[in-house]
Amino acid sequence: DIEGPFIHRLNWGNRHQSTWTLPERVGCIAMTERGTLIAAMETGIFEVTLSDPPVAHLSLLASVTHPHPSMRFNDGRCDHQGRFWAGTMVRDMGLASPAGGIYGLDESGLRGPVLEGYITPNGMAFSPDGATAYLSDSHPSRQQIWKHTFDTATGNWGPQAAWVDMQALPGRPDGAAVDAEGCYWICGNDAGQIHRFSPEGTLLQSVAVPVSK
Repeated sequence: DIEGPFIHRLNWGNRHQSTWTLPERVGCIAMTERGTLIAAMETGIFEVTLSDPPVAHLSLLASVTHPHPSMRFNDGRCDHQGRFWAGTMVRDMGLASPAGGIYGLDESGLRGPVLEGYITPNGMAFSPDGATAYLSDSHPSRQQIWKHTFDTATGNWGPQAAWVDMQALPGRPDGAAVDAEGCYWICGNDAGQIHRFSPEGTLLQSVAVPVSK
C-alpha cells in the first residue's frame, strides 16, 4: 500500500492478513532467498526484515538522487537473473512531469537511470526467456506499453519499441505479469478489467474484476 505506507502479507491457507508500517512510501517489493524483502521506497532501495507486526527492520541497500523534488519509486520487478528493476515518478501525477526513470540494483550496486522520460512507469515484466522486457506509462496522457530487447547477461535494455496503445482500450496500463505462454497480463486501471495480450500485442481476452482499480 504505497500511500499507507504499509506492506501486507496474506496467509493463503487461513486468509489471515498481517500489516507492517513503513517509514516511507513503498512503490514495489520483491523476495530475497533469505526470506526478507527488497523494497523500492522514496529515498532508496531497502532490505526489509518483517518482525512481529507492525515492526519492520530496514537496511539501506542503495540511495537515489532524484532529479525532481517529491519523487518516489513506483512499479518494479526482478529479471530472471535476480536483478531488481524499479521506476521512479513525481508523486503529484497532476504535474505530468516526465522526470521518472528506470534503475537497476544488483551485486554491483544501483545503476541508472538506464531509461528516462516516464511520468508514471508501470507494467514491468519479462518474457519467459528473459530476452524481452515490457514497460508501460500509466499516466492518462500516455497509456502506452512498450517492449525492449533485454540482454540477460549484461542487464542492458535495448531501444524502446511501440507495442500496445491502451488509449483505445478500457483502463490505464498498470501492474503486469507474463504467463508461461509468454502472454502479457496487465491491469486496466479505473476500468475494472485485466487484459491479456499475445507476444505480438494482440488482445486475447479481458477479465472483469469487481473493483475499479
